[in-house]
Amino acid sequence: MTGRTVTAPDGRVWVVRRRWVPHRDGVGWRARFAQRRERVEARRAGRSDESRWYDHLDAPDLGDSIAAALAIIAVLVLIVLTVLFGWTILLLGIDLLWLLLVGAAGLVGRVVLGRPWRVEAATDGERRDWFVQGFRSAGRARDEIARRVQHGLDPTQTPLG
Repeated sequence: MTGRTVTAPDGRVWVVRRRWVPHRDGVGWRARFAQRRERVEARRAGRSDESRWYDHLDAPDLGDSIAAALAIIAVLVLIVLTVLFGWTILLLGIDLLWLLLVGAAGLVGRVVLGRPWRVEAATDGERRDWFVQGFRSAGRARDEIARRVQHGLDPTQTPLG
């Protein structure tokens, strides 16, 4: 999303913009995964038994049939061909599917369900957020907040809607 860069009378440079995704408050991906790992370990610690999901899987009894041997060979050949030649196509397909899924969910959340847009004004060490219903209203709010910051007025007094 495009933003407005304005300079306040005190010399600070502010960037005012609409945000599609929420800000992570400086938490990087490593810290987020560490937090998730801690939650998973805490959940496992609360379990009474130490069984895993794969402990209950048993290999099927295939017997001595030739059809079972041919099926195993066909699956192995398919796996080898996929690893050697189809790996990039498979990853590309997964990426495109993920992109379509996230885009559709975002579109449903923003347009159909009316999830508010986050209008953010940020400078070094300071960030302020407003939540505005509707894309056009968020654009008007962004412009009004940028104008108020540029003229040295308090942007928190901006009527949004």
